Amino acid sequence: MGKNTDQPGLEQLEKERFRIITDIIYYAAGHVDRMDFKYGCTLNRLVFKVRECIDIYDLAEVIQEDMLNTYSIVMGLVSDKYLMSKEGSRGKYDCVVTKKGKKIGMGRYTTSEGVTKITLSSAAADMVIRNIRNGRYLNRHTEMENDDKVCK
Repeated sequence: MGKNTDQPGLEQLEKERFRIITDIIYYAAGHVDRMDFKYGCTLNRLVFKVRECIDIYDLAEVIQEDMLNTYSIVMGLVSDKYLMSKEGSRGKYDCVVTKKGKKIGMGRYTTSEGVTKITLSSAAADMVIRNIRNGRYLNRHTEMENDDKVCK
């Protein structure tokens, strides 16, 4: 029995892990789209839904923190235009919050097929990615109590 340095199946495992992550992201974003669209809560809902899927389906062993990296999230969300990769890339946002000097923009648009998708500025996308990866939620109380400050 010699040592196998090629690690057969590792590439397949990585592909399967990536597929699971992107499936969860698509499901979560789709769920958020179908809800009452409240700008102040959408980022938190998206983060919460992804974490909920990981917990419900007991995927913590399969999807470890280091796998929820920026690349995986961006491939799942930005590539399907759930999140926009550049601030202002779809024009004006419906809601803009300034936090620590950064504009956190959020909006939505409808595709020609009639599907509503969420659009976020790069700062908002970074916030979602960071919170999903770290397993933290955004501050729900601040967003819900100060809804008039979040969206005008």
